[in-house]
Amino acid sequence: IYPNKLASTCLAALDIRTNPQFHIDALRLIQEAGIEFGVNIEELWPAGPSLVGNNNSKLVLTMQEVTRLQPSIHTATTDVGWFLNRGITQAVIYGPGHYLQSHKPKEHVKLENVDRATEQYKQVIERWGN
Repeated sequence: IYPNKLASTCLAALDIRTNPQFHIDALRLIQEAGIEFGVNIEELWPAGPSLVGNNNSKLVLTMQEVTRLQPSIHTATTDVGWFLNRGITQAVIYGPGHYLQSHKPKEHVKLENVDRATEQYKQVIERWGN
């Protein structure tokens, strides 16, 4: 073997976002695949926390009032879990996109939805701050 042709080590980082129900199984499957190829795979960062906020918080109630939408639980990891885990008790996920279309080929957002979400956020800020 020529030392200048093959590296003695190789490192790679994978950012794989699973949902809470699949995370442990996904990690196990990836580690098993690594063993097959003689590769050591370890988890460097923990999965994001899966928490449910307070549907009766002023922010959630204000968002409901402005958007006319009901809160729902999303099974994927989002930044909200990190906020709630650190004591930021009022957090929502809301935007102009549609969650069923997220992270798919040709993902897009309609411009009219961006305008509507912007106006709704302005209303939420005005009402929530009072």
